[in-house]
Amino acid sequence: MALGALVRSRRYLLVKTANFLLVWIQKRIFKPARVIGYPYYLTVDPGNICDMRCPLCPTGQRKEGRARGFLRLDDFRKLIDRLAPYIIVLDLFNWGEPFLNRDTFEMISYARSKGMVVRVSSNLNCLRDGSAARLAGSECDLLLVSLFGASQETAERYQEGTDFAHVVENMRAVRKARKRFPVVTWRFLVNKYNEHEIPKAVETMKGTADAVEFNHLFCDMGEEPFWDNRTQYENIRPWLPDDGHWSHYDGESAMKKRTRTRSCSFLYSSCYVNWNGSVSPCCMVWPEKYDFGNVFREEFEAVWNNELFRASRGLIFKGRPSAVRTICGICRKNKALR
Repeated sequence: MALGALVRSRRYLLVKTANFLLVWIQKRIFKPARVIGYPYYLTVDPGNICDMRCPLCPTGQRKEGRARGFLRLDDFRKLIDRLAPYIIVLDLFNWGEPFLNRDTFEMISYARSKGMVVRVSSNLNCLRDGSAARLAGSECDLLLVSLFGASQETAERYQEGTDFAHVVENMRAVRKARKRFPVVTWRFLVNKYNEHEIPKAVETMKGTADAVEFNHLFCDMGEEPFWDNRTQYENIRPWLPDDGHWSHYDGESAMKKRTRTRSCSFLYSSCYVNWNGSVSPCCMVWPEKYDFGNVFREEFEAVWNNELFRASRGLIFKGRPSAVRTICGICRKNKALR
């Protein structure tokens, strides 16, 4: 994925390539606590507010623990200007619905102008009055549309508040208005209430999206790093499909089918910036008290290699204990790494 995106991310191509190789070599071979170079994946959340009430999402649950708000365009531009020479892929989403922030269209265009491949994930419910054409004109590379069912009845079982027909029409409108991009991918999280509609989704996708992506459902996203596998399994069990192929967990052992304990590429290749500049070590951290710093208050370099990042890299990759306790140690203990 990174290499393919690198080819399309032409601006600063030599610098991006050199940074990618430098960081990749450190991640795969040397595994230092202090990284020489910059992340090449960047996630920036336009806001952690959403119009859905999804039961396994802390935003949908209206859970406390993280300040809520929308990213300011000026703050976004300053961050992008600083990291533009190094970032290959920008994910402009995380905990909220991106298009509730009115500046998201401008953010997409600005990041594209700086040579980044831009991906956005949306439930696409709030696009109205020509917004589909505006999105198509922003030159977003990939639009991931979260629609977890092939009918209103199944989709709203998990995504409380969704309008199936409206979302499908918005997907079609974006494809009709685009010149080349965005690529529209329908993201379908399989659960016990919609697994029977997989064939219908494949058929509905024709003329609606460019592809449909069937994914496994995880446990409560705000709690995942804090729970061991059995607790995760008990939490997700009411939603697990009957067909074990679509489950991330093994029903007999109540364990994840695949876990990692001594690798976490996020700590080398990626950076996760929330709407207010607070930096999380990965996309799974909901409580703000576990964040590693704030790039709107400090220089990016100071955060990227601060004692929290260094302690986490040393622990995850080399098993080196530290007096500095981080969320990464909790996640490793619980074998919560995906």
